[in-house]
Amino acid sequence: MTHCTVTQDLVPRCKGRKIEANFDGGDITSDAGVILLRQLDRELGLTRSIARKITDPRSPSHCRHQAQTMIQQRVYGLALGYEDLNDHKTLRHDLALQTAVDSDAELASQSTLCRFELNANRAWAVAMHEELVEQFIRSYRKPPKRLILDSTRLTIRCMGSRWAAISVVTTEVTVSCAFRFLRAEAVGELPAPCLR
Repeated sequence: MTHCTVTQDLVPRCKGRKIEANFDGGDITSDAGVILLRQLDRELGLTRSIARKITDPRSPSHCRHQAQTMIQQRVYGLALGYEDLNDHKTLRHDLALQTAVDSDAELASQSTLCRFELNANRAWAVAMHEELVEQFIRSYRKPPKRLILDSTRLTIRCMGSRWAAISVVTTEVTVSCAFRFLRAEAVGELPAPCLR
């Protein structure tokens, strides 16, 4: 039988917690990949930069959770596939997620995250988009001489009385689509062909 031993720490400690990968049981998680995401985020500084750029209207003396910690909690949760805030009812106790956001205590509850997200406005969206563009440009060794943003908007009729406006933005490097639903009279999930 093969016996493998890791001789070095793969990731730095978090508030005295040593992060160790083994198969002996104990406090286990199926979301250990969040630790690698934490390392990537530390290198890029994405959540830290976004937290600095948004205005947090909450009174610091009444807050247990900093904006950066909640942004990390939410972004990491989304990256792990937990898109619903209700998932944070249990995720807030997950040791891997706590470690990823550099906390040794319970994280923000789903209601706290919801109240925080309700503060999001156009200024937050602009700040986040600016940071993503800056990160994109910094990803080049030498900033590109030009960046072409070719935007096309077209409106299509979906099932029922729903309309979708599709913005296609083309750069020299990537193509991304953003769907904005202008009118949705019926409540429920959108048909799959509209989202693909």
